[in-house]
Parts: sequence; C-alpha cells; structure tokens
Amino acid sequence: DEALEQMKALDGASPTHVLLQVGVGSMAGAVLGYLVEAAGDGPRAKALTLEPENAACAFKSALRGDGEMETVAGDLETMIAGLACGEPSALGWPILAKHVDGGFFWMKDGLAGNGMRSMKAEGVEAGECGGAGLGLLGRLMAQGCDRAEELRKKLGLDEKSRVLIFNTEGATDPENYKKQLALPDVPPTASDFGFAPALPVADGEQPPAAKRLRCGAEP
Repeated sequence: DEALEQMKALDGASPTHVLLQVGVGSMAGAVLGYLVEAAGDGPRAKALTLEPENAACAFKSALRGDGEMETVAGDLETMIAGLACGEPSALGWPILAKHVDGGFFWMKDGLAGNGMRSMKAEGVEAGECGGAGLGLLGRLMAQGCDRAEELRKKLGLDEKSRVLIFNTEGATDPENYKKQLALPDVPPTASDFGFAPALPVADGEQPPAAKRLRCGAEP
C-alpha cells in the first residue's frame, strides 16, 4: 500500500509493471494478492517474477503449463542466497500461477550485482536479493539484443513504463557487498536469463491443485 501511495504521490500515476523476487513465493504471493485486490475490476500492474538460475522452482513450475508445482533438486548455490529455495510455497504458488500475467524469469547472479551497483549509484544500499529486480530490468531494457526486444514488446515494456521493484534487503553480506560494488557491470549475454510465459488460467478459474514434482536443478 505504501509503495503505491509513494508512486502516486510523484505524479499521480500507478505502476504499469511489478517485478517480484521469488524464493518459495510467499512474499511475491502476498504482494501480488494485495495488488489484485486493490485493483478490483480496474487495470493493474503486469506481474513478473524472478529467481536465481539454480533455484528457479517457480520458473520450472510455470514451464509445465498446468498449474502444478515442481521442486528443484540438486545444487541451489547462488550469490542471491535469500532466494535459494527449491520448493514453492503451497500457499503462494496458486496465487502466482493464477495472477502472474507477465511471466516467470530466472537470472544469472551477475545481473543482481549490476542491480546492486545501480542502486548504490542512486544512494540506495541493496543486497543481492534487493538488487536482483533492477538488475533484471536493466538486462531486459538492453539495446541490441533481439531476445530482450521481443520480450519488451510482449510485456509492453518501454521508456514510458513505470516498473515497481522492491529492495528487499540491505547489505546482509557486507563482504560480498563490498566485492560487488568494486566489480564492473557484466555485459549482456545470450544465456543470462530465462523466461517462461504466464500460465493460461482464465479469470475466476482456480488453477489445478498443487502437486510437487521433482526435476533437475538446471533451468
């Protein structure tokens, strides 16, 4: 509620998109549930989620296309430690499955570092989870990349978009924070993020009952 009020206080406009970090999906589900309720029958921000490459359980679940959950097994190691979760929340996932209308992303750790440095340049301290949203957004807006351009068109992302992101933590790992700030930004590559489209769930229709299925860790 505070985030929406602050955005409206700037120029009266609402966000066009919201980018939510997913560990098990509890935070993302709670925020998205509120946004859906607040919008009522009116327009709302297009919802996107992000996860680390090695712990992309929501992404894997979305790839199924049937609303069921998948559990990522294996090595969940990632710099974005707060999102290193391999099993979606049984409470959060149905909300994401039904209301994420943009899509589900996984991202390389280096993009989170880009976001941390961008936040610092604006005077904001952001840890790995906190910087992930801005890092992914920066990658999606990169010029000269056909894949990013195609997704921008699909998602309606352009220079007029107002994207709501959440800095969910400060420098919880001071040593890595200092290290990341000293590094240069990583350039875009062909394999630094993945995308799964929104699930085909009609308004008012409940997604299928959640079922845990195991798969490999590689997105």
